[in-house]
Formats: sequence, structure tokens, C-alpha cells
Amino acid sequence: MLEGKLYPIKLVERQFEDRISTIFPTHQGNWIINFKQQSKILKLDKNLKVIWERDGKAINKSYSYWRVIESPNEKFIAISRDDRFKIWDKNGKSIFTHKHEKWQNFSGSQNFFTLDNQHFINILPTRDMWCDVLQLRNTENFSVVNEIALQWGYSSYNFYATSSSNHVIISAACGQDDGMIFNVFIDNSKLKVKRWKDCEDLVPGNLSSDKTRLITGSHYGNEVAEYDVFNQEKIRSLKWGYLFDESEDGFGFQVEYIGDTSVLMMTREGKLLFIDMGKGIAKELLFQEEVIDFRRAFDSNILAYHSKKIALYNIDNDVPHGAKAGPNQLRLF
Repeated sequence: MLEGKLYPIKLVERQFEDRISTIFPTHQGNWIINFKQQSKILKLDKNLKVIWERDGKAINKSYSYWRVIESPNEKFIAISRDDRFKIWDKNGKSIFTHKHEKWQNFSGSQNFFTLDNQHFINILPTRDMWCDVLQLRNTENFSVVNEIALQWGYSSYNFYATSSSNHVIISAACGQDDGMIFNVFIDNSKLKVKRWKDCEDLVPGNLSSDKTRLITGSHYGNEVAEYDVFNQEKIRSLKWGYLFDESEDGFGFQVEYIGDTSVLMMTREGKLLFIDMGKGIAKELLFQEEVIDFRRAFDSNILAYHSKKIALYNIDNDVPHGAKAGPNQLRLF
């Protein structure tokens, strides 16, 4: 049931000249950000201070958005574009480039470094747009050690790190009406792919902090659900009708764990809900500015972005409406 409202406290914000394209969290809790009309790439720390700035050498002019990630040991940076991916060293020097068929509009893939930093995983489009290729590479010289045809294509792919270096989850979104989730295992430098059952309606959010559960939204089911990442069994779920009137609004696609059992969900009409999956209750989050997207940050804070600005927010059930961040919390730029 709906149990009141929460008023997030802004801890820190950073303004940019250009609109944000993508934001990716690093394994250390930092952030990698690139932009829609500028070639620069930024790495920010947990408090949104700049660690480094790099020039991506080109501007994203396509509808296949660039993805920028960093290896767990911070040794490599991988940049995926519409027709190639590049590997930089930590100083921004290009050490490997692979050109490939061009991704179609609204399709594309991020890349992935395993937790032990031994392997690099990428997905390539092919001339047969319905048969993308999953590749496993070493991180010594980024040569291919194994590859497998996915029998799936024209999608936007995202990777989710589990607690194992030999297991990663991949989601494939094809437009707004269909999707797929795969478990990918590395066994003696060989890829093994297992598709989740009955996953076409699921829209993945992120993994729990212990990497054992995946939170999902749905296209049609009007449901938010938790799944065990090892056996794909549904742990628990909440239907919209349990919390609200069925005729009003509905769960959207964007959902993220921000605590052990608490999630943040954006509704179809753009409202933000704080949902306790364990207790089966929800509270509406009221921000002073429109939130375009959000990510889980350190200490269960929220990173929200508003077109040309990002901000860290704290949610505290006991903080009254209108409260301000204390002097030890507020950091201005």
C-alpha cells in the first residue's frame, strides 16, 4: 500500500554544459560519464569531484549510444561506438581498436571486464542483423579466445556483474515490446549461454549489493519482481493493483535496488516510488526537479540526473519536508 511521501535531501550536485548521454558506475563506486554533443569523457568520484577528463576524439551523432566502462582494476577503459570499440589504458592512450559492422539505430552494446580482470566480453553486430556474436577475449592483447552466435539481434545489450568472474548476466532489449535475459558462463575459456525462461516481458534494473538477486520491471505485467540470479526463480513480486488503483498510472520500466530490499521505480507517468519489497509498501518520492534517470550510489544514496545536471540525494524516512543537508553533507561546485 502507499504509505505517504518522502522528500530526498540533495547532498551535492554538478552542472554540465551538455546533456548527459550515459552514466556508468565503476567497481569502486565512482562514475564514468559521456555526453551527447561533446567528445569529452569524465570520471567522477563518489562525491562528484572530477578524477580525470579524457577526449573521446569524436562526437556521438548516431542513435546507437556510446558506452564507456572501466575495468575493475582501473587499468583499462573500453569505449563502444556504433562501428567500433576501443580500449584505452588508464592514461587515455589507445592500445586496441576493433572495427565492425555498424549497429542499427537504437541498438548497440556495452562491453564487459570480468571481476578477475582476465577476460573482456563484447558483442558484435553482423550483416545478418538477427544473429549477433558474443566474443570472449583475453586482456593481454585482446585477441579472441572464443565466440558464439546468439541467434538474436538488432538489440541493445547491457551486462550485469555477478559475484563470480565466470558468470555474467546479459539483457537484450529489442524495441519496447520484447526482451531477453541470458546467463553467460566462462568455463575453461569457453562461453556457455543459457537463456532465462519466460523472460520476454522482463526489463532488468540492477543486481542487489550482494549480487545474488536481480530486480526487474515488466512491459505488460505491471509488476516489479526479484529473481535469484543462479536459478532464475522468482523470489517475490508486487503487482500495481496491490499498491494502487488498477485504473491509475502503472509501473514503468526503470527500477533499481537502492538498499537490501528497497527499490526505486519510475511509473509510466513519471512519478518516482520508493518501494520496500520485504514489507510490501511504497512511498512517493518528491524531487524539486524532474528526474530523467537514476542510479544506486554509495550508502544507499541516489544519483539522479536532470538533463545537464546530476545530483546525489539521501532518503531518510525521518527527515521532515523542507529539511536541508547539514554542513557535513553539503558540497557545492
